[in-house]
Formats: sequence, structure tokens, C-alpha cells
Amino acid sequence: GDEGIVTLRFIVQPDGSVSDIRIARSSGHPRLDAAAQKALRNIKLQPATCHGKPIAMRVHYSFKFELTDDS
Repeated sequence: GDEGIVTLRFIVQPDGSVSDIRIARSSGHPRLDAAAQKALRNIKLQPATCHGKPIAMRVHYSFKFELTDDS
């Protein structure tokens, strides 16, 4: 029954992997914060490029958790 927004700060590496995942702003619910971090651990993203070559870049991203009424 928790809702909230978690903002994470992380690095997208040149190979698209994600590292150094940190909570920039907590939702106030440890369970939601952990779920947002877990979502990033095993994904690949499109890396930034500079002069056509992939580079590492720090990113901030917010996850919004909200309950919906499906009735």
C-alpha cells in the first residue's frame, strides 16, 4: 500500500551497464527505494556518446510508485 517517488543517481557506463546506484531522494519507504535500485541492477541502457564514441555519464532518474484502482 505504499506510494512515492524515488530519485536515483547512477552512472551509465560506455557498455550500457549501470553502476554506482545511489538514492538521491528517498520515497520515505525503504521497500520502494530498494525496488527502484533493484530495477536498475540488471538492465542495459544506451550510453551517451562524444565524437561518436560511447562515454560514461552520470544520470538522475525518478521512479514513481502509485496505486491504481483497476475496478
